Amino acid sequence: MPKELLNNKMKYCAASKLSEIDDRKGGSIEVIQPPFRSSICDVFTQRNASFNCLTAPKLTFSKCTFLASAYEEDQLPELKMTEVAIIGRSNVGKSSLINALFNGKKLAKVSSTPGKTASINFFCVDEQFCLVDLPGYGYAKVNEETKKKWSMLIDSYLNKRKMLRLILLLLDSRRLLSEQDKTFITWAAHHKIPILFIFTKTDKLKESELKRAIKENLTLLQPFFPHPHFLQYSIKEPRAKIELINQLNDFFYGRSK
Repeated sequence: MPKELLNNKMKYCAASKLSEIDDRKGGSIEVIQPPFRSSICDVFTQRNASFNCLTAPKLTFSKCTFLASAYEEDQLPELKMTEVAIIGRSNVGKSSLINALFNGKKLAKVSSTPGKTASINFFCVDEQFCLVDLPGYGYAKVNEETKKKWSMLIDSYLNKRKMLRLILLLLDSRRLLSEQDKTFITWAAHHKIPILFIFTKTDKLKESELKRAIKENLTLLQPFFPHPHFLQYSIKEPRAKIELINQLNDFFYGRSK
């Protein structure tokens, strides 16, 4: 992550036309078409010509192995497997989403107090890729020294991990993009790292409110990702978990079934 994350000094590009939202629903989910892999996988392939779609069985999130935690840069493990990073503002529901993906296993600590994830945590999923849980950003009650430490750790991870293939960026559906969200998205767009935007806590809004909020945020995403891939997520909606796993299968294997 750029060092400017906390200072919000980045400048943003000019906006472009907003993509149409596909109103076809699956439970509480609305997904931009065409399928995830069709464009975002192409972006990655251009970025790394050595990438080939895997041929292993599809991801089921039925097996997870904890690999390591890193509190300092020199503790980051050297891995030779694909990495998918998951990040978002503090209290966006990241820990709850991770635990729900693995059928309620308490892999990530869920707390009513934001800012509890103080390390970068590495999990091997289905023996096929590494899910990397990054500390949340933007929690005002964390002291400045801790903020700086976390920012430097995240910055080091994002800029130096050669096997980072995809970022899952969680955004609270009830709120507009923050300056910190925009700074992070600017960095990812500059480095051409694919992002799947996941709007969380969708059960807390009425359908009309949710649709309006998603459209407003997609407009704000236009300067960075003219055709963003996104989904709506609620841990109370089982189909949301299925859709997320399908999207990841589309990215890695070109299939979700």
